[in-house]
Amino acid sequence: MSIKVLDLFSGCGGLTQGLIQSNLDVVLSNEYWKPAHDTNKNNHNNTHHILGDITDDNVKEKIIKKCKKLKVNVITGGPPCQAYSNAGKKDQFDNRGLLYKDYIYIVKKIKPELCIIENVKGILSISHLKDNLNIQELKDVDDYKELLENYKKIDKKNKELVAEKRKEIILYKKKIAKLNELVIDKIIREFTDLNYNITYKVLNSADYGVPQRRERVIFIAAKKCYNITYPVPTHNKDGTEGLKKWVSVKTAIDNLKDIPDDKKINHVRSIHTQQMIKKMQDTEYEKSAQPKYKEAYFKCHPDKPSLTVKENHGAVFVHYEKNRCMTARELARLQSFPDDFIFSGSKKDILVQIGNAIPCLLGKHLGENIINILK
Repeated sequence: MSIKVLDLFSGCGGLTQGLIQSNLDVVLSNEYWKPAHDTNKNNHNNTHHILGDITDDNVKEKIIKKCKKLKVNVITGGPPCQAYSNAGKKDQFDNRGLLYKDYIYIVKKIKPELCIIENVKGILSISHLKDNLNIQELKDVDDYKELLENYKKIDKKNKELVAEKRKEIILYKKKIAKLNELVIDKIIREFTDLNYNITYKVLNSADYGVPQRRERVIFIAAKKCYNITYPVPTHNKDGTEGLKKWVSVKTAIDNLKDIPDDKKINHVRSIHTQQMIKKMQDTEYEKSAQPKYKEAYFKCHPDKPSLTVKENHGAVFVHYEKNRCMTARELARLQSFPDDFIFSGSKKDILVQIGNAIPCLLGKHLGENIINILK
């Protein structure tokens, strides 16, 4: 079988790159944010790229039409995770939390052999409104939203009013909670109704050779004639049971530490004050140079994988030796991007792209697993 992949919510192309490394044919991608779209397009010339918001019906139809022409039979993608992230507000009314519906709409139209959805662990506990609410229930939801909006506008110095509104919000919240169901249950039901088997599993990128402890939920849905499997880990924390030891930060980036700044390869150091440099120097491994933060300005341990790379605008990790924040290229190494993968856009845009990406090496293992399932 010739495997043709559509990569939705493709970002800068971390998953696209990994799937290509596994020898899959990623024929089409879709991303709405232009800097990420441009990076993906510049690095993957053999893939068709559609720039546009998937919630726009015209964009959806354009994707579907192109999929049919290119004979797409696998769909992958990670709907934006901000609505589910533990670092975020987990707002059940955040419309980004509904983007899986647009993904499933395209699945209905294309009927691929297999689908993969990637997301943060927070998706396992987030709830959204049920799909079949009656008129009164919908009114209760609108009243609750209005209550939340009004609460934002009141003078917080008026403690009596604040306390009164908080009590009202708590009562309404309990009522609304009964109208919710877990997002994972919604996703499973949608795919089951489309006659797919579906399962999910939490994978740690470090277990697949990525120098980063990045845990993500991977849903795999496949037509009933296939047996769903997951990629077998190649690494573990201690290098036991015949597996390799987790790849460390130092192993991944040490040979970059003395290379001069080079904008062409996204390797440009941040400029810090002497006071900040002293803080970094005095910070222990696995502590933040800014104590009010937990992960920003986090000083990586050289002999362990990093924490999850995020988009903290240049303040993600402190280098274990050089008393500075890591460059975009060093962070890209922690995401297992090859050095010839060049990011487009401003420094801020590039750091967001890197932080939001799926590690390429995890993508490669997922791609190899897709091939095994479809065999």
